[in-house]
Amino acid sequence: RVGPSDAVVPFGRHVAQRLAHRGARLQQRLDHVRDVDDVPALHAVRLELKRHRALLAPFARDEASLGAWFERATRGQDLLGAARDAHLVAQT
Repeated sequence: RVGPSDAVVPFGRHVAQRLAHRGARLQQRLDHVRDVDDVPALHAVRLELKRHRALLAPFARDEASLGAWFERATRGQDLLGAARDAHLVAQT
């Protein structure tokens, strides 16, 4: 259980609520991407994936579905990071 004594919620519900919130934020970030050259919007998606990974990391090994999302978020973050690096190198 987590939270102040007058608003205690089960830990699983708390994590589920945080995941739902982060999922909505990820969708908002994705909605702002207009094309592959939209570097700031893609970077915002990358940072949101990083937040997902941080939230999921403690549970990724114990729950298969969370582990699968953790791996997808990792691959997405890595891919967007490589694209950002390539963009920065191309500008120099």
